[in-house]
Amino acid sequence: MDLTSSPVPDRLGPYELLQLLATGGMAEVYLARRAGPHGFQKLVAVKRILPQFAREPDFLAMFVDEARVCARLAHLNIVHVFDFGDHEEELYMAMEFVEGSTVARLVRAAAAKNIELPLEASLHVALSVLRGLEYAHGARDERGHPLKLVHRDVSPGNVLIDRTGAVKLTDFGIARAAEIERRTDAGQLKGKLGYMSPEQVVGRELDHRSDIFTLGIVLAEMVMLRPLFTGGRELDVLLRIRDADVSAIDRAGRPMPDDLRAVLFRALAKEPEHRFPSARAFAEAVEEIVRRRRLHVGPSKLAGILERLGLTTPDSVTTDAQTGGATPKRSLPPRAPKSPPGRRCRTWRRRSIACAKTASSWGRLATPGSSSSSRRARSARAPRSRASSRPSRAPRPSPSSRAS
Repeated sequence: MDLTSSPVPDRLGPYELLQLLATGGMAEVYLARRAGPHGFQKLVAVKRILPQFAREPDFLAMFVDEARVCARLAHLNIVHVFDFGDHEEELYMAMEFVEGSTVARLVRAAAAKNIELPLEASLHVALSVLRGLEYAHGARDERGHPLKLVHRDVSPGNVLIDRTGAVKLTDFGIARAAEIERRTDAGQLKGKLGYMSPEQVVGRELDHRSDIFTLGIVLAEMVMLRPLFTGGRELDVLLRIRDADVSAIDRAGRPMPDDLRAVLFRALAKEPEHRFPSARAFAEAVEEIVRRRRLHVGPSKLAGILERLGLTTPDSVTTDAQTGGATPKRSLPPRAPKSPPGRRCRTWRRRSIACAKTASSWGRLATPGSSSSSRRARSARAPRSRASSRPSRAPRPSPSSRAS
């Protein structure tokens, strides 16, 4: 059976699929509706593995792991996953539908118009994500044992902003709890280029302080209006991350308050023990800036900048690989144009091979004197494709069909 040409289902379990929201490396997300008695309706985002990967054990395991992790998380600043099912041997995940933008799109829009983001807006995003991370890092299983959860992919595309300015962290697709980490392959590079910690790029064991570093990258990007680690070859970017070379902060050409600079440099310290010891400690340092400067930090300032940048109008609503903001339609529209199945798979394989070639140079990334890191790094394989890759554009919604 040619899985790449499988038809798009009209339903997955109790969910009627309305519109394709996003397609990523491993999965696709639909706007869906669940109907009930007496006119009850609820819009949700439903995620399923792409057909060509639906029989691959590794992808299925990642999908199940994500569902298991997310089922244990219920927090205001984390996208809520509330259902996981099997429809005609096809796994799916139903999650909260967030209509709005992402930090990635916010930064691009502000940079394009040369509009500096208000400090209050950037700090509101950071504090919101830190609250979500504090909760996730402290999560426990049903027996009360710590999960030791690490997100591993805190990046601008995984921070969602709804129309009111509320902020939610999404995409726990490569998050790992201790019980899952024990059965993953050693030496695998899991993360997004430019948004990893030094220990992540050299294959060392991670803890919650890796997420501290990557949130520092996101906050720096919001202030600088450009990525902190970028340019040149992929290996060059990874080397800069390995060395925690954050000198770009001082070359950004935009004003950086001294107190914020100090907070960023601590969050972005090369060694985990030199960073903030917890998300709570990072948040307290940010809150001290807010108090000292008498800033009014909250969702309203962020909602205002979204509106100013035109990110709340129907034509500008975008989607994230986990969830996002398209508006519903009566029927499922045609898929966005994409490469033929054979070409799509070949493209994915070429990218994997390119990553593998980069990984073959991992010995250069390992810190001198760290033989165990070098061994793990040299055995690195290509990263798994994931739904948090940049999605294709969703079909443009009609203003007359906006969700309430």
